[in-house]
Amino acid sequence: SGAHIPLVSANMNSVTGPRLAATLARRGGLSVLPQDLHLEELDSAIRWVKAQPVAFDTPHVFSPEATAADALLVLPPTAGHGIVLEDAEGGFAGAIPAERLATALPDARLGDLVHGDPASFDQEDVDSPRRAFDLMTEAGLEFAAVLAEGRTVGTLSRRGALRSTIYPPNVDRDGRLRVAAALGINGDLEAKATALIAAGADLLVIDTAHGHQEGMIRAIRTLRGLGLDVPIAAGNIVTADGVGDLVDAGADILKVGVGPGAMCTTRMMTAVGRPQFSAVLETAEAARAL
Repeated sequence: SGAHIPLVSANMNSVTGPRLAATLARRGGLSVLPQDLHLEELDSAIRWVKAQPVAFDTPHVFSPEATAADALLVLPPTAGHGIVLEDAEGGFAGAIPAERLATALPDARLGDLVHGDPASFDQEDVDSPRRAFDLMTEAGLEFAAVLAEGRTVGTLSRRGALRSTIYPPNVDRDGRLRVAAALGINGDLEAKATALIAAGADLLVIDTAHGHQEGMIRAIRTLRGLGLDVPIAAGNIVTADGVGDLVDAGADILKVGVGPGAMCTTRMMTAVGRPQFSAVLETAEAARAL
């Protein structure tokens, strides 16, 4: 198993969080959790991703006493999405399609929005993405909860079930979703890297704006010396020389790009940057030669 689509979400607080990491891995990609989270937060985020369902989506769970306004803070009223209600003991108390929230009064109790038969399936009945899609189509449902012994183990959407027939998940040797974590070139790298691996990180990304420097090379060699059983990515670089030095230090994967994006402030802050196509072309040729 491994990544099936060439899509990796950036290790930025404004981009990647635990829920995106789980969702992207479920579709065959990979996410990198940011380095500027506290170690305890990173540890918790990695373990949370590893605990998420692979075959089903991670549920948005609310109490029946919560309001429609509370739910709309978490997800938009878009078809194919929804929320799950659980009672104080953690038992399933209903599922609500997200678009129903658009017509509810902001202070409406979520428990009052549940009507008719609960939109749910037993986990044993949805043993494949195709079976899940067929069951949802037969029932006329766009969103449903998946239950095991009366407790929520995930959610399904018709579109999500269809996507699961196309994109295999990116899972580790134990069948859990894969997730990467970033760390910088300063501080106690050995302790942080060891903690991230213990939490379950599948890839370490050593990240700094200008990766072709002695500090990066020392950091790669330090982590490589720990004998960790995960790949090491390093960057950012934009030249063939950078490829050679970082590969020589022990990097398995290289992160390319300095200042090319419209949202990137590197050029304005440092007066350093390179067009991305040129950088990828040169670094890829150098990497292929090695």
